[in-house]
Amino acid sequence: MKNFNGKVVIKDKKLSFEDVKTKTLGGDVLMSGYYSTVNNSPDFKFDFKVDKLDINTTSKTLNTVAKLAPLAKSATGKFDAGFTILGSLGEDMMPILTTLNGEGLVQTFNLFFENFEPFNKLANELKISRLTKQNIKDSKVKFAIEQGKVMVEPFKTKIGDFDAEIGGYTAIDQTMDYNINLKIPRDKLGAEAAAFTSNLSSKLSNKLGTDVQLPSVIDVGVKMTNTITNPKIKLNLGKQDLTNSVKEQAKEKINEEVDKAKAEAEARAREEAEKAKAKAQEEIDKAKEEAKRKLEEEKRKAEEKAKEEGKNKIKGLFK
Repeated sequence: MKNFNGKVVIKDKKLSFEDVKTKTLGGDVLMSGYYSTVNNSPDFKFDFKVDKLDINTTSKTLNTVAKLAPLAKSATGKFDAGFTILGSLGEDMMPILTTLNGEGLVQTFNLFFENFEPFNKLANELKISRLTKQNIKDSKVKFAIEQGKVMVEPFKTKIGDFDAEIGGYTAIDQTMDYNINLKIPRDKLGAEAAAFTSNLSSKLSNKLGTDVQLPSVIDVGVKMTNTITNPKIKLNLGKQDLTNSVKEQAKEKINEEVDKAKAEAEARAREEAEKAKAKAQEEIDKAKEEAKRKLEEEKRKAEEKAKEEGKNKIKGLFK
């Protein structure tokens, strides 16, 4: 530690620190808290605010960090954090990890990991070798410590160029249980996932008689369990989501065909209606012409009859 500055009080079997500042592990630390020997088993409680600590150096220096955040020893980068931690110490003055409790928020910067066994195993399962060493986008991670188990609230980040959401826990015995949701472009998928998506697309295209395109980005669910050194990986290639996506796509295509047929039928109906209307108008015009012709014929006949009758009357007078 360098430039250690703050108030330290010893009173009633209790060592208290008030607003202590110091430089250590490549960054700045501000802390307040106490170490107490009032009880048979010494206990402590501290509030920390750390700024730009080196994550790898911190892991190598502090056994508690190495146990509760095992990724740190395979990573480089910096982190800020604000957290509270409390627990008991053993006779060797080391924390009894099962007694640790607390909560806080960590923000990482320029984090890069390499040769971290859970991701080595994941890379092998997905057949994506690049996952063995990747940058992790600057992230804010909210966590709680419960009896030596670090519970990580789900947070969104990027592992390389893959969008990811991560949540779960790591315990002091190095057991873990994490759910990781990855969004992986289809052209980056390994052989198994690529074969599944290609086969699904082909089958549905043949069944529907039309070309079916799967999403360009595939959701891959990862269940990561067992231990840090011997992880077990279970993959969910989003088969249900893919199937639903294809069903929706097929439904859209069917609706498109229905709409097309409906539009064509309506167009034919309008055309027939126009033809019928034109024919009806033609019949009406023809009837009008016929009526006009008959009227004129009747009129002519009436005029001729009237003339004939007039002639006969005149002849009768001269008789």
